[in-house]
Amino acid sequence: MISDKIPRWFWNNLSPNLLFLDVSYNFIKGKIPNLSLKFKTMPVIILGVNEFEGTIPPFLFGAQNLDLSGNKFSDISSLCEVNYSSPLYLLDICGNQIFGHLPRCWNRMLNLASLSLAYNYFSGKIPHSLSNLTRLKSLNLRKNHFSGEFPSWFNFTDLIVLDVVDNNFSGNLPSWIGLRLPNLVRLLLKSNNFHGNLPLSLCNLRRIEVLDISQNYNISGTIPTCIYKFDALTKTLNASEVPDYLKDLVMMWKGKETLIHGRNLQLQRSIDLSCNRLTGEIPNKITELVGLVVLNLSRNELTGQIPYNIGQLQSLDFLDPSRNNLCGTIPFSFSQMPRLSVLDLSCNNLSGNIPIGTQLQSFPVSSYEGNPYLCGDPLKKKCKLSNNNNSIAVENGTENEGENQDRLIVQDLLFAISSGFIIGFWGIFGSLLLFKRWRLAYFKFLRNIIEKPL
Repeated sequence: MISDKIPRWFWNNLSPNLLFLDVSYNFIKGKIPNLSLKFKTMPVIILGVNEFEGTIPPFLFGAQNLDLSGNKFSDISSLCEVNYSSPLYLLDICGNQIFGHLPRCWNRMLNLASLSLAYNYFSGKIPHSLSNLTRLKSLNLRKNHFSGEFPSWFNFTDLIVLDVVDNNFSGNLPSWIGLRLPNLVRLLLKSNNFHGNLPLSLCNLRRIEVLDISQNYNISGTIPTCIYKFDALTKTLNASEVPDYLKDLVMMWKGKETLIHGRNLQLQRSIDLSCNRLTGEIPNKITELVGLVVLNLSRNELTGQIPYNIGQLQSLDFLDPSRNNLCGTIPFSFSQMPRLSVLDLSCNNLSGNIPIGTQLQSFPVSSYEGNPYLCGDPLKKKCKLSNNNNSIAVENGTENEGENQDRLIVQDLLFAISSGFIIGFWGIFGSLLLFKRWRLAYFKFLRNIIEKPL
């Protein structure tokens, strides 16, 4: 909880033989002086989560791992002042206040394997000099203002993570993604301006565990049927296979953006194609991705039925195909998904009975609303057998509506009978009371009937 400036003498006495420096998670303020220091070793320097500001001094780029995240740095142009081949392997400057275009001198950082520029204010296109980072395994550009199409030179065959969420990238989804980036484990393209169809080359991403192309709004076409080739999602992998600096992931989890830590990679197995214009049916082959934990297909234009064997996805915790044009019944195989904790089937054209005896009755009514011909618990709509006694259907929308209609008919009939009785009774006997001549004539008529001999 140190809240102060680091005195100049501290920086002046840094040794060229420094191995490790960690002052992270404090409230240390001020600027770091531009020293002429060049490290003889390759130190790990962690200054993250403080209040350092100003320009990042070039001597820091002589470290092996450099963590400057969560500060107030505003300038990275000093990168171009490095006049030697930097040993820098990991550079994290996310969460600062850096504006403008990226420097064009990344050819001095040939050893970089992990580069995080997320949560800044960078703009413009990705500079061509970034193509020199042939050893790059993780590139995180999340929440900036980068724009333009993905450059044609983008060819990082060792890349494991590509995160460009929440930028202004545009153009067709690159058809070369699955060819030039075959080792991707996480591909996060959410909230950009991409359009066009999902390229078939996506199916070459056999190691993919997280695929998020949501909220681009203009991606159209169908979901590739070759999606079953995502080998990593067809089985459980050991978390130790992924390097430590790839263990954290920011993703939409149960409706909110969440930072997921640690080795529990089971929570990081997801496909999110929501908020686009995808058409066609949900491929049956998607049920072969038995390691999938999150599947979000909501807010598209998908048609057809939910795959009958959806229950094969026994690892699934989150399923949302809401706000599409899906039809047919809810497959009974949902009973084979014991881990399912979030389900949203709302606003489709599903019909028939919600399968009984499964966990489907434990979900809220909102999970099923907007399907006018769906019935059964937990909905208030009650199901009735159709005429052929083979299928379950809702009669006249809901049973309650039918009961209300019957009740109104009975009420109208009783009102008509009562009105007729009252009008008839008073029409006859009221006249006898009011008119004496009529009354005498009526009683005379009755006496003649009574006295008439048999």
